Formats: sequence, structure tokens, C-alpha cells
Amino acid sequence: MPARLRPDNVFGRIRVAITTEIQRAITDAISMAERAVKLGYTTKLHRRSGRLVSSVRREGPTGGPPPRPVTGRVFIEEIGGGKTNPVYARIHEKGGIIRPRTSQWLTIPLPAIGGGTAGGRPGRRVRDFPRGFFFRSRRGNLIFGERIGRDQLRPLFVLKRFVVITARPVWGPAAREIAPKVRRRFALALERALAVAKAA
Repeated sequence: MPARLRPDNVFGRIRVAITTEIQRAITDAISMAERAVKLGYTTKLHRRSGRLVSSVRREGPTGGPPPRPVTGRVFIEEIGGGKTNPVYARIHEKGGIIRPRTSQWLTIPLPAIGGGTAGGRPGRRVRDFPRGFFFRSRRGNLIFGERIGRDQLRPLFVLKRFVVITARPVWGPAAREIAPKVRRRFALALERALAVAKAA
């Protein structure tokens, strides 16, 4: 009858060492990935609300000891009533066309509005400007704005049937950037686990 392995025997110590080192390596890898993704969003995208950066989340490590896998991940959490979610992040990553869902036009805030997005908090929607009106710009764009004094116009929103988003990948470049560091970190974890095995 084979002997049962106890935590205080050689194999038990090796198993604990492997799990511990893998968990530490995954923790470090998750931290690297989270920092790289957030930095990518900060430097590659025109930042309005910061919602996309703040939606990046980390999870793990979970699992173990062997043979159970130890896992972890970095992901986009849905926040703000669905305004930031994996679909929203994906169109920045892959590129694509944004079309209105419930109306004929996309309402895009202009610099006079400041940060945030259309449909956001009060003061950043067309209906929050009862004295506003629509007009065409010299380039033919449909603009919603308001009059300042007698002779000045303040453009508030530009209306579009659709918007073409050019791909500005963040996750792919972040993964490629940290890949060598992650490989070195897991190699170090393996070395430390083997050292425990040899000493056992």
C-alpha cells in the first residue's frame, strides 16, 4: 500500500515550494501587465474621463497546489452602466465603426464641454442646453452650440452618423513588452523551486 504524502515530508515541501513560487511569479506578472496596460491607455489615447484606465482590473493568483493550476488575469471591468466594458475597449484595440444605437446621430462633445462623454452627467448633454441650436460648420459638419453675446457662437457638440475608430492597440503591445520579463520571472521561480527540491 503506497505511503500517503503528508505536508511535512519531502514531496509535500516540494509541492508547497512550487505552488508558492508560481503564485509569486503570477502576482508579479499580473502587476507588470496591469501597469503596462494602464500606461498604454494613458499615453496612446486622448483621455477624457479616465474611465477606461480606471476599469482595468486584476485578479489572482488563485488555485494550486499541483496538480491544480494556478491562474491570474488582468481584464476590463464593466462600470458606468456599461459605458466602459470589453466591447468599448476592443474597438480601440482593433479599430472599427461606432454607430448610434437609439438615435440617428452620435453626439460628440467638443472642447467647450470639457471632459467626459456624450450622455454623461448633467451639463454634458444636448438637452442640458435649452437655448442651444443646430447649424452647419464651414466644412459641412452638423454642430449643436449656443450663442454668446450677439456675435459669437460656442460649438458644444458635433453630430455624426457614424465614427471610424483607428486601431490604437494597447493590450497586444503591452503583452509583447512584458513577455521577456515574465519569462525571466518564471525561470527564477523554477530555479527557486528546484533549489528547495535539492535541499529537501
